Amino acid sequence: MQIARLWPRIITSSSLRVKNKFISMGRIDDAVTRILRVKFTMGLFENPLADYSMVNEVGSQAHREIAREAVRSLVLLKSCLLTVL
Repeated sequence: MQIARLWPRIITSSSLRVKNKFISMGRIDDAVTRILRVKFTMGLFENPLADYSMVNEVGSQAHREIAREAVRSLVLLKSCLLTVL
Protein backbone atom coordinates (compact mmCIF):
# COMPACT_ATOMS: atom_id res chain seq x y z
CA MET A 1 0.00 0.00 0.00
CA GLN A 2 2.86 2.39 0.71
CA ILE A 3 4.24 2.08 -2.82
CA ALA A 4 0.81 2.73 -4.32
CA ARG A 5 0.83 6.20 -2.79
CA LEU A 6 4.44 6.89 -3.76
CA TRP A 7 4.29 5.99 -7.45
CA PRO A 8 3.66 9.56 -8.68
CA ARG A 9 6.79 10.73 -6.84
CA ILE A 10 8.78 7.74 -8.08
CA ILE A 11 7.80 8.45 -11.69
CA THR A 12 8.62 12.16 -11.38
CA SER A 13 11.96 11.45 -9.72
CA SER A 14 12.89 8.76 -12.25
CA SER A 15 11.92 11.00 -15.17
CA LEU A 16 14.10 13.83 -13.84
CA ARG A 17 17.02 11.46 -13.33
CA VAL A 18 16.73 10.22 -16.93
CA LYS A 19 16.35 13.79 -18.22
CA ASN A 20 19.44 14.90 -16.27
CA LYS A 21 21.35 11.80 -17.45
CA PHE A 22 21.84 10.38 -13.94
CA ILE A 23 20.09 7.20 -15.12
CA SER A 24 20.13 5.95 -18.71
CA MET A 25 16.91 5.12 -20.50
CA GLY A 26 18.48 1.74 -21.23
CA ARG A 27 18.64 1.01 -17.51
CA ILE A 28 14.94 1.88 -17.14
CA ASP A 29 14.12 -0.34 -20.14
CA ASP A 30 16.10 -3.24 -18.61
CA ALA A 31 14.31 -2.90 -15.27
CA VAL A 32 10.87 -2.76 -16.89
CA THR A 33 11.71 -5.75 -19.10
CA ARG A 34 12.74 -7.84 -16.07
CA ILE A 35 9.57 -6.93 -14.17
CA LEU A 36 7.25 -7.59 -17.11
CA ARG A 37 8.98 -10.90 -17.91
CA VAL A 38 8.28 -12.17 -14.39
CA LYS A 39 4.67 -10.98 -14.54
CA PHE A 40 4.09 -12.67 -17.92
CA THR A 41 5.76 -15.88 -16.69
CA MET A 42 3.50 -15.91 -13.64
CA GLY A 43 0.43 -15.25 -15.80
CA LEU A 44 -0.48 -12.12 -13.87
CA PHE A 45 -1.96 -10.44 -16.93
CA GLU A 46 -4.35 -13.32 -17.62
CA ASN A 47 -5.10 -14.38 -14.03
CA PRO A 48 -4.37 -11.69 -11.42
CA LEU A 49 -3.59 -13.01 -7.94
CA ALA A 50 -6.09 -10.76 -6.18
CA ASP A 51 -8.94 -12.58 -4.42
CA TYR A 52 -11.72 -10.01 -4.50
CA SER A 53 -14.01 -12.22 -2.41
CA MET A 54 -11.99 -11.17 0.66
CA VAL A 55 -11.92 -7.42 -0.05
CA ASN A 56 -14.22 -6.63 2.89
CA GLU A 57 -11.79 -8.34 5.29
CA VAL A 58 -8.91 -6.01 4.45
CA GLY A 59 -8.46 -3.46 7.20
CA SER A 60 -10.92 -5.21 9.52
CA GLN A 61 -10.75 -4.60 13.26
CA ALA A 62 -9.16 -8.03 13.77
CA HIS A 63 -6.47 -7.28 11.21
CA ARG A 64 -5.73 -3.89 12.76
CA GLU A 65 -5.33 -5.50 16.19
CA ILE A 66 -2.90 -8.06 14.78
CA ALA A 67 -0.95 -5.27 13.06
CA ARG A 68 -0.74 -3.29 16.32
CA GLU A 69 0.54 -6.37 18.16
CA ALA A 70 3.16 -6.90 15.45
CA VAL A 71 4.33 -3.29 15.80
CA ARG A 72 4.56 -3.64 19.59
CA SER A 73 6.61 -6.82 19.17
CA LEU A 74 9.00 -5.09 16.77
CA VAL A 75 9.45 -2.16 19.14
CA LEU A 76 10.20 -4.56 22.00
CA LEU A 77 12.66 -6.49 19.86
CA LYS A 78 14.41 -3.29 18.81
CA SER A 79 14.57 -2.10 22.43
CA CYS A 80 16.02 -5.43 23.53
CA LEU A 81 18.63 -5.35 20.78
CA LEU A 82 19.65 -1.79 21.67
CA THR A 83 19.96 -2.79 25.33
CA VAL A 84 22.19 -5.76 24.46
CA LEU A 85 24.42 -3.73 22.17
